[in-house]
Amino acid sequence: MANSRDFLIGVILGSAIGATAALLSAPQSGTETRQLLKDTADEARARTAGLAQEAQARVGEATSQARTRVTDAAAQARARVTDVSQQVTGTIDRQRSAVASALEAGRQAYTEKQASLQSEVADDSLPATTTPPPPAASTDSAI
Repeated sequence: MANSRDFLIGVILGSAIGATAALLSAPQSGTETRQLLKDTADEARARTAGLAQEAQARVGEATSQARTRVTDAAAQARARVTDVSQQVTGTIDRQRSAVASALEAGRQAYTEKQASLQSEVADDSLPATTTPPPPAASTDSAI
């Protein structure tokens, strides 16, 4: 766009310089010189209008391409965010499942150990069974 503007300025300055040079070196009469200047100015205006239209078309095209690129980039970003979100959700679900499984295994181990310890305590608290003393040896022996 800067190139188009520089070119446009060059065309205008070139036209002005050319018109001035034509006036100074014109062997024509004043009427013919004025007509020549008018024609040159009209030609410069037409070129300027053409260049302005061309610049507008290029700007419109560049704007359209930029919009397309931005729209495509936004769509790609949305797709990537969706993919990453799904991956994170899947990882969280797997972690949640692993924690739930570990918690359940811990509960089961606790329940089993509790039952085992209760059984041991119950066995230790039973009253001791007394066994009858062995028959005593008699001291009355016949000699």
